[in-house]
Formats: sequence, C-alpha cells, structure tokens
Amino acid sequence: MTVNKGLLSLVENTPNFSNQTLENAVNTLKLGWVLKSVELDSVIASNGVLTTSQKNDLKDDINNVTHLNLGRTLGDLVRHSASIIDATIIPLDDADNPTPATFLEILQQVQTVQGLIPELYGVTAKDKSRAVNDHLGTLNNIFTATEDSSAPVFTSLLESINFIVTADLATETALETAYDNLKNFINGVVADSTDFQETLDNFATAVATAHTNFNNALASEP
Repeated sequence: MTVNKGLLSLVENTPNFSNQTLENAVNTLKLGWVLKSVELDSVIASNGVLTTSQKNDLKDDINNVTHLNLGRTLGDLVRHSASIIDATIIPLDDADNPTPATFLEILQQVQTVQGLIPELYGVTAKDKSRAVNDHLGTLNNIFTATEDSSAPVFTSLLESINFIVTADLATETALETAYDNLKNFINGVVADSTDFQETLDNFATAVATAHTNFNNALASEP
C-alpha cells in the first residue's frame, strides 16, 4: 500500500471515515474476563472523580500481568486509532505546534517519510519499520487481515480467548469478580478522601492478585 492510494477520498482535512471497523473487531474479543477487563478500562478512562495521577497509578497497579490485562491494551488501541483520525495524537505546543493538526497533515508526513528513507538509507521504509502500517496500521486493518497465509492477529487472539474461557477456570471467575468490584466502586465514588484512596488501593490489589492467580492457573494447564 502506498500513501497516495485513496488520497482522493481525503481531500478534506477531516476524513470521512472512523475506526468503527477496529471497534467491531475488538467487540468480537469481549468474552469472559476480557469483557470485564474492557468494561473496567472504560470506566477508569471516563470517570470524572479520579485525577489523572490516580488513574495512572491505578492502571499501573492492575497491569501486573500485562498479557491478561487486555482491557487496557484494547482500550488504548481504540483510543490511539481515534487520535490519529482527529489528529490529537500530535499535541499542541505554543512554540512548535500552536494550531491543531489534521489527519491530512499526518498523511503528508508519512508520505514524506516514504520518500526520505530510501534516499537516506538505501532501503525501503518497511525495512526501517517506517512503512504505512507502522504509522497507520490500526486504520489499515493490520490486526484483522494479513497479506500471506498466516492467521490475522485478532483471529489468533480470539482462538486463545475462546480456549481459555471454555476451560471455565475458577481463577477466571475470581478475576471477573475482582474486575466488577473495582468497576462498581469507581462508578459509585463521588469525592476524594483518605478512605476513598485506601479502598481504591485495596480493590486494585485484589485485581492484581487475581491476575497472578489466573496466570498461575493457566501456566499449570496442559
């Protein structure tokens, strides 16, 4: 794929498409603990009482087993793709970027890179991990399609999730409960306080412990 392909449909600064295809693909993965994890991530992101610092600390606390914490991974993936479309991925800066960027500008920058890499290094942009999919792959179905006979990333991931959920492990049920408890607490908070932070930390610790127990159970399976 070249950046020029499809540019005629992007003559406006605001593109006439969304990341709905990616969101639909993510929705197929929402089974068992993954569904609960995604719900928790959404609640953390949208809560108006928790400060940014509290949210970051909380996300770090419950990210102790990263490959199980799929809610954060999938949530970040969807938010990242949306930030490319509306160009908020490029932060405002009074000195270097005083006005909001546009999606078309991002495309133009990627196009520039496509030309510079071969000139500077004598190899393709893909060889330097600077190809279109390295920049915009989340919008180019990189996780749901492949150019060879291998299974797409999301197809393999769905198979793994299905396999684990079908095993009906008690530790998965316990993790789902821990997710729900933390989610319900966050949904119910109305103000910050010392007791509030202590309770939040306790629920976060319970999720981290459930992650560890679930991971240990998976490791012991044939």
